[in-house]
Amino acid sequence: MKAADPTRPLVSGNFIFLPLFIVCVLNIFCSPSKLSNICDLNSKSYFTTVLFKSVLGDGSGLCGFGLQPLFPFKISGTISGLISNGLVLQNNGADDQTIGYAGTAFSFPTKTSSYNVTVKSSPILANCTATNGTGTATADVSNITISCTLKTLNIAGNVTTIAGSGVGSADGIGTTSATFNTQQGIVCDGTNLFIADNNNHTIRKMVLATGQVTTIAGSAGLTGSNDAIGSAARFNFPQTLFLDGTNLYITDVINNTIRKMVLASGQVTTIAGSVGVPGNIDGIGTAATFNNPLGLSGDGTNLYVANFVSHTIRKIVISNNAVTTISGSSGVSGSLDATGLTATFAQPTSTVYDGSNLYIADFSNHIFRKMVLSSVSVTTIAGLALTNTPIGQDGTGSAARFNNAQDMIIDGTNMYIVDRANHSIRKMVLATGVVTTIAGLSGTPGTADGSGTTARFNNPQGVTTDGTSLYISDSLNHRIRKIQ
Repeated sequence: MKAADPTRPLVSGNFIFLPLFIVCVLNIFCSPSKLSNICDLNSKSYFTTVLFKSVLGDGSGLCGFGLQPLFPFKISGTISGLISNGLVLQNNGADDQTIGYAGTAFSFPTKTSSYNVTVKSSPILANCTATNGTGTATADVSNITISCTLKTLNIAGNVTTIAGSGVGSADGIGTTSATFNTQQGIVCDGTNLFIADNNNHTIRKMVLATGQVTTIAGSAGLTGSNDAIGSAARFNFPQTLFLDGTNLYITDVINNTIRKMVLASGQVTTIAGSVGVPGNIDGIGTAATFNNPLGLSGDGTNLYVANFVSHTIRKIVISNNAVTTISGSSGVSGSLDATGLTATFAQPTSTVYDGSNLYIADFSNHIFRKMVLSSVSVTTIAGLALTNTPIGQDGTGSAARFNNAQDMIIDGTNMYIVDRANHSIRKMVLATGVVTTIAGLSGTPGTADGSGTTARFNNPQGVTTDGTSLYISDSLNHRIRKIQ
């Protein structure tokens, strides 16, 4: 009989060799080896220990032979501070993992024995870093942490016009041929702007790199409430937009509904509110009612809606479209700082989420409010209720003055405010409440590009950012402006 070849594998692709396996078993029971000696080629237990550890999935004893463990491991971890979409992680320079809006955990689909987890891209308004991201796995790894913090914009106040050339609904390029009609809300995904073209009853998209403007939902001049795809869908004065990376949520003001558009397909559906029925009734989906819903933001689990005419703040659970009122009293106008339903508002227009708090533009009170979501406690952080003079006054907290402030965004340090009736863009330092004007001249409408107070706006309505610049929906000028 031909002698067995001790170097021939028992099963192709494994490192289990029958003769070595027998020796390994004998050695384990007869003369236990020290794992600290496994890389000593003179150690009698070298091969048996390497084999034993390899069978258990530990390749650390394979030294310079370039072999991999028999069993790779799951690489996962947790995420903190993510309040938007746009986070993409990689392991070993590949295996991209796109994290959902406000995600708190991740797990790579491909198991590995060595890992190097890095942040491929951060959200447009955040900086994200990895801790414990590199190593060799001898078991499933779950201690990697991704920490995200809001970054601070550097806005000098230089204003230019990037799209729009008068009233209309034409698709086209930038200021050359694209037109809008009293556009309102605006959001950005880092590559495109999405615009609620209010009086055209459409949703528009602008590619920032080229200035190309297209209509992606609705048909100019045609109102309605049809759920459908793209141009077959109908809106009735769409106002505010919220983007979660996959879907675009829309407040459809005169329809008194909240709509969802799947960006990949253009499919528009109604997720809450009853068409044409104003109110503030809590309920599931179309059983709930709204009364001119305006402001819209989200935390990945819920949407937060400013129910303008009812003077309330509503919450929609995204998973089941359940609507509840979390602050304010329906039909009761006021400026009382208090908790939950005891607090009062006067036609709130905008909401924005920072990870713990909801900031609210209290339009007819000319103030800004802050709601701690865990306690639904509401306080006033800037402006003086029912007081809009002296016009456009800068100052700290209650010494500042606004005039029907419409919309805002926040970065890691500041709130940027669209002060609609003052035709200006303001900045508030969140830590101190100091308010300054960065562009436009209070009380003076116009169309001029320029720096700081030499620039002019006419009833600006919406604001967003690409992580570097601000973009303003300059409503009555029917233009999109950029502030750097």
